[in-house]
Amino acid sequence: MNIILPQLGEGIDKVEVTDVFFSKGDSVKFNDILIVVESDKASMEIPIEESGTIAQILIAKGDLIKPGDIIAEITNDTTSTDKDDLNDSKNKNPENNSITEEGAPIKEQDITENDRLNTPEKLNSFKKTIDIITTPSVRKLARELGCNLNNITGSEKNNRITKQDVLEYVKKNVEEKKMTSPNQIEDESKSDNYSNQSNPDHKVKKTHNEKTDSKINEKQFLKFGSIEKVMFNNIRKATSEKMTKSWNTIPHVTHFDEVPIDYILNLKQEIQSATDSNKISILTFIIKSLIKTLTVMRNFNSTIDIENDILIIKNYINLGIAVDTPNGLVVPSLKNIEKKSLKEINDSIIQISNKARTKKVSIEDLSDGTFTISSLGGIGGKFFTPIINYPEVAIMGISRIYTKLGLDYNNLPYETKILPFSLSYDHRVIDGAEAARFCNLFKKNITNLSSHE
Repeated sequence: MNIILPQLGEGIDKVEVTDVFFSKGDSVKFNDILIVVESDKASMEIPIEESGTIAQILIAKGDLIKPGDIIAEITNDTTSTDKDDLNDSKNKNPENNSITEEGAPIKEQDITENDRLNTPEKLNSFKKTIDIITTPSVRKLARELGCNLNNITGSEKNNRITKQDVLEYVKKNVEEKKMTSPNQIEDESKSDNYSNQSNPDHKVKKTHNEKTDSKINEKQFLKFGSIEKVMFNNIRKATSEKMTKSWNTIPHVTHFDEVPIDYILNLKQEIQSATDSNKISILTFIIKSLIKTLTVMRNFNSTIDIENDILIIKNYINLGIAVDTPNGLVVPSLKNIEKKSLKEINDSIIQISNKARTKKVSIEDLSDGTFTISSLGGIGGKFFTPIINYPEVAIMGISRIYTKLGLDYNNLPYETKILPFSLSYDHRVIDGAEAARFCNLFKKNITNLSSHE
């Protein structure tokens, strides 16, 4: 029986194998975790679908695979027993040991590459890795920090390695190592250049994690002092690729506007007093107003099929929430949010934000968004230009509320709280006038919400 990598979600066409827990000949049970794979922003465990014995492992740690690829072959117990009987028969008849099951002599070319790799040294090294007791999240952290778990002794029972063990190990290494000096970097660069020049025909095969020759001349920086290189983590790499694609394929236009927010702040205070809760976010009211606007102006909740000149309008709203995490920007989406009440929206925001910051978001959480909102209100700034989350056609950016002074009819000064916001849109789908009408409707909705929404 073949174990096949299943479909993992919209837009996920390849994943990296980050852990392999079994090898050829191992016995496995239904639902045992065979491998762990990692997409741009999430890790997933792939289970065994049937008990039996591993006949072949067709992938290795670090491989890039795609849904539909065969990752392993498994035989059930009956088949395994039959093969054992056949092997016993061969051992009793040495003269038949060079004969295959089909009766043909074994040839050098019949030995697969996997058989060559499964040497005792390789298997012992693999077994050492398997013996490490830790969680997938700790393994992922170690990979991102460039840390070899084989070098760490766990502090928990059975030497289980915790997140703190990894962080302390990395901290100790950093303290022991001095920053590379300019002369050292230059000497290494010269050494590399000499090696390449002495053998110009030599070509080095690069893995998917290795970088091509940089167009940045590091020597121009080194004349002022030492430098430090920081590799992109998976989230940063994914964000970089997606933002580049979006910016290069979508003609962006950004509309800036602002709206008085005193009414919403008062409504927030009333609800908090009535429910004895201090965890109501201003973003909840903004999102509710945005949903009401998207329900009317449906072109903003769509995807463009440019090849066929079709606009695909979605009759549901999966709102993406941009969440700032220690590892970079993550955009999980709240599914069918148009059906939720104010309280349900508020609870959903808190839940999905916590999942994103603790790396517990699933592929489903990160897929199928229809419109995105990005808030810098808790950090600062007045306006900004958010980049559309492809293949969506618009995104709203929320900035920090500020106080504006004005004069009333009696020329007496008064203060008003103002919410600045920015709307970036795909000009192939949305015209400037339509964007202005969208913002006007949003402002109307946000000043007419009620606690019963």
